[in-house]
Amino acid sequence: MTNHKDLDIWKLSIRLVIAVYKLADILPPPDQYELTGKIKDAVTEIPFNIALGAKQATDRKQYIRYLEISSGYLYVLEQQLMILIELGLKTPQTIIDEELTELKLRIYNLRRSIKYDLLPERKVIN
Repeated sequence: MTNHKDLDIWKLSIRLVIAVYKLADILPPPDQYELTGKIKDAVTEIPFNIALGAKQATDRKQYIRYLEISSGYLYVLEQQLMILIELGLKTPQTIIDEELTELKLRIYNLRRSIKYDLLPERKVIN
């Protein structure tokens, strides 16, 4: 397909990883919020699947599947960050507002454009 490092969604996902890891550094000790490891796992799966799809997908449908997996991890991460917000932390909301929401939209738009390209051409009846 393409080099994942050239993809804007991959670059955005790396920014998200960095933001989440910085958040994890300021969280209370891991035994207080066991979510830390799960949050790190979820956020790293996002660029991983984007890169894997760009490298290993043999067709557009398979690439869409990798993007769907990345999107799924975005929703998991969002819910984990929402739990931290409910626990009284404010930083996760900034990450959701500035990083996560944009990446969700970009992945959605890319998936949609690829799916649209897969549709057979419609005949115009005069």
